[in-house]
Amino acid sequence: MDNELKAFEDFLTEGSRTAYPNPSRHGCPPQEFLKNLAKHKIPIEETAARIDHLRSCSECFLDYTRFQDAVSKEKHRVRIIALGSVAAVLCVVVIGEYIVNHRFVPAGQGQNTTKAGAQTEVVATLHLEDQLVVRGEDGQAGSDRTPALKRGLLRLSIYLPPDSVPGSYTLQILPKLADKQGLLTFPGTAEMKEGHPVLHASADFSGVQPGKYYLAIRHGNDSWRYYRIGLS
Repeated sequence: MDNELKAFEDFLTEGSRTAYPNPSRHGCPPQEFLKNLAKHKIPIEETAARIDHLRSCSECFLDYTRFQDAVSKEKHRVRIIALGSVAAVLCVVVIGEYIVNHRFVPAGQGQNTTKAGAQTEVVATLHLEDQLVVRGEDGQAGSDRTPALKRGLLRLSIYLPPDSVPGSYTLQILPKLADKQGLLTFPGTAEMKEGHPVLHASADFSGVQPGKYYLAIRHGNDSWRYYRIGLS
């Protein structure tokens, strides 16, 4: 049997391409047999029974090599598709990681710490519920102290006066009440928290110089309300 298998291996050479012409295809096995042989799906016992013909038929050799080339190309195609699928999955994972680590945080809805460049968002609280609205440049707050904030990237929770309502707000930082354009303008959203209206907003105060300012707050298209604050 080993000698016969060795003879079959010798058959699978370029010399068999033209050495044994058999144009009438006398005794040739079905094409399906040769195709499965190229795919290594034929048991060795069945192959051995046809070795005598295969090693002396150039037509069978040509068919076999053609099927073998087709099998090799199909394996290569499947390998390329598999590699492409793996690459696509990796791209999705990388993009997903990027989105998770660089996700946009809407104003007032950020997590406790959100990086923006080299800065880290800091949670800060302002209590305005006992502060009177400033009516003029010389107006005073309702208490002796002026609420203060440290400059930086802040996520604010502002406790509003009791008559404030939930909804969307616009906030501005003004050096003077007469200013038409604020140094900083940003949105916020107010909600009721344990019976108190609390305004949530996020803004970068890094570019505002330390000092005394007016915090202007407006609900929707209502009139502005002004409060004194300090930045340090």
